Amino acid sequence: MIHADPARTRTVVPAQRGVTRNDLVRVVLWAVAVAAAVVNTVASYRGASLGTHLVCGLITAAGVGVLVVDGRRRR
Repeated sequence: MIHADPARTRTVVPAQRGVTRNDLVRVVLWAVAVAAAVVNTVASYRGASLGTHLVCGLITAAGVGVLVVDGRRRR
């Protein structure tokens, strides 16, 4: 007789919830961090000033830092 594995036959439906403010903040932070990194890369190829690199680097570091803190807090 073959028995079905209950762990494989059980269907788990995730809870439906709307988009929260934290979800939007996380998406915006990712967008800002990626955009600043891209601008920094383009600035490197164009030979921009040190100030441009510092500003882009600080924005990227701040965005990533806040994302890390948020990720650790949600654990």
